[in-house]
Amino acid sequence: MTSGACVIDIGNRYRRHHCTGLDCRLTNLRNLLDYFGYKESYSSVFGLSSSFDFGYRKSLNQEDRLQYPDFDFSPFFYSVTGHRFDCIEQMAFNCSASMVGNYPDSPEASLARMRHYLGNSIPVMVALSRMVISQHMRRPDGFPEYLQGIEFGGHWVILTAIDDVKKTVTIYDTDSPNPIEMPQEVFQFARTCGDDHDNCLMKSRNRWVVFVPPARLPSRVHMVQTALAKTVYHMKIRASAEESYRGLHGLQVFARELPLWPEMSELKGDRLKASTFILQLNAEVLSSGLGRKLFASFLHQSADICKSDALQEAANLCSDASRCWRQLVHILAPITNVSTAPSWNRWDKWETEVLLERILGLETKAVDKIEDFVDRGN
Repeated sequence: MTSGACVIDIGNRYRRHHCTGLDCRLTNLRNLLDYFGYKESYSSVFGLSSSFDFGYRKSLNQEDRLQYPDFDFSPFFYSVTGHRFDCIEQMAFNCSASMVGNYPDSPEASLARMRHYLGNSIPVMVALSRMVISQHMRRPDGFPEYLQGIEFGGHWVILTAIDDVKKTVTIYDTDSPNPIEMPQEVFQFARTCGDDHDNCLMKSRNRWVVFVPPARLPSRVHMVQTALAKTVYHMKIRASAEESYRGLHGLQVFARELPLWPEMSELKGDRLKASTFILQLNAEVLSSGLGRKLFASFLHQSADICKSDALQEAANLCSDASRCWRQLVHILAPITNVSTAPSWNRWDKWETEVLLERILGLETKAVDKIEDFVDRGN
């Protein structure tokens, strides 16, 4: 580390631990664990942070608004997700890590605190506007026109250097294998860009967090049991609210309603295209098969560690569900084509219904098997 009154840089230490990935939260979490000496796969971080979930939201309920105040997507699209957004908090709880963050805070005050952590060789995870980073790097970062100008903030990066002589910072972005140097002015602007825009979702709001795991992690068996107990709760026990459906109940509602999307008056035109695009984004771009492939990998690992036939069966069921989700996305892909009117023919609708019924059956059986493991421990 090069230290001094004006330059703090831990990039050389962090560089060899940086890997790219599609979900910024999970990837940064994996990279930070690696930096602190814990070799975890992307799939194990997904599973141990209880990220596996299902959500079908047509609007936000009170709980959603409290937890995610900037997720009011209802004017633009229906949201279908396969993972939770609080993986950092859940992982900190499961592995007894220390987690410190800020909200609210001013840009300058938080930058001073970031200097303190970097000076102690602790990387800082910072929420930025992806659009600002892309503009700075002159890389394309657009969304289809039918998303009606939606912006997305809250893209998490790792800060490793603050240089007050050159007035720059250095970040590691999970979209890029190499460090990115930018003026402090651009960095600070990226931390608030879109905060005052009604069409900006997941606003950055000067947020930052440090995550430091303990000197010794809890036993892997205990971490698996804790993570999967929460997964069962999320999928099977937690109640859904009207217009914001969750877990297996949410999957039941989604399976019933998706074939009717083209006929719903509230999903005409761009809103139907946008809803389908977001489903594709979550199911194919952020994680293959709506995260079911990742979770299957985690369950395979856990079945071996815990000597559990139930988890092995659940892993196989999730692998099958992942393939079905990918087939479903393939069927829906033509809807997002800007040059054609959104529609399904009868065969597509029938095939969609068959796939959804199979997905619901597979995931219900998988959660039952996981619950068996949680209850019996094998």
